[in-house]
Amino acid sequence: MKYLLLDTNIVVDYLKADKTLFSLVSQYVGEVFYADAMAAEIKQLEGRAAYEEIGIRLAPVDPSDISEAKNRKLRGALSEYDWICFFTAKRLGYCCVTNDGDLRKQCEKEGVETIRGGKLIIELCRNGGVTKDRAKEIGRDIKNGNPWITDAWLAAFIAKIDKL
Repeated sequence: MKYLLLDTNIVVDYLKADKTLFSLVSQYVGEVFYADAMAAEIKQLEGRAAYEEIGIRLAPVDPSDISEAKNRKLRGALSEYDWICFFTAKRLGYCCVTNDGDLRKQCEKEGVETIRGGKLIIELCRNGGVTKDRAKEIGRDIKNGNPWITDAWLAAFIAKIDKL
């Protein structure tokens, strides 16, 4: 079984699009986790039970990782939460799911597997968790909820779904 540690940008995008995605991804792609030290960043969810109710398990963060994240955020492009996500994924051997380019680069540099949020939906569709039409709808919902997502991204996403 694959273990997936979601970055905050993925949790926010999926919550806006369809909160059932977390359970579906856990069932069809890999078990979904979010770093417990980052839980306060998601205003829509309060407490462990709220996460578990939608299919997200909270992964424990090592206290030394929090200290190191605070130190490193002062010296680079990653935020404290990005560092926490990176350290937790690396320590636990989980795949880091993020759309953040700097976090992906850090993961790749240190051998931590990464996947983008859109690719996770493609895998969900490929594995039978959603239909192609539903996957395209999810892509449109993610784009509509996130001003950073471009029309070009959506077109490429839909083209990949069509090729499945």
